[in-house]
Amino acid sequence: MVEKKYTITSETGIHARPATQLVNQASQYESEITLEHKREKK
Repeated sequence: MVEKKYTITSETGIHARPATQLVNQASQYESEITLEHKREKK
């Protein structure tokens, strides 16, 4: 199994349109995708 990790560094995170594109691309493959959110204390 190939594992890849990506970090989104935008302070606003991932918006609806890019998220939809991600889902559309991923659905073409037999895959498992996990999205995590880590909120830092300010």
